[in-house]
Amino acid sequence: MKINLDQTFKTLNGVEIKDEEGKGIKLLTICQNALISAGDQQQKESGEEKAKRYQLAIKLANGGEIELTAEDIAKIKKLIGESYAPIIVGQAYDMLEGK
Repeated sequence: MKINLDQTFKTLNGVEIKDEEGKGIKLLTICQNALISAGDQQQKESGEEKAKRYQLAIKLANGGEIELTAEDIAKIKKLIGESYAPIIVGQAYDMLEGK
């Protein structure tokens, strides 16, 4: 499935959520941060699984529109769900499902 990683997140009122530099937070950033984070659940993963997550984060690096497998999307969604607040999770899931 093709996913546009340059989509940005919005508040409940529709205002773009910005980073420290005043730029809109992109799906790319959320996905990469979730993939390379080391939360409690991720600490229990094998080295092989961590390396796969790293490779997927590298694959996303250029942003834009990218082709992702259903397995990649499921992995990213799981990690975002474990790492972020509902306002980010809900929008990220919609973006990753093409909504």
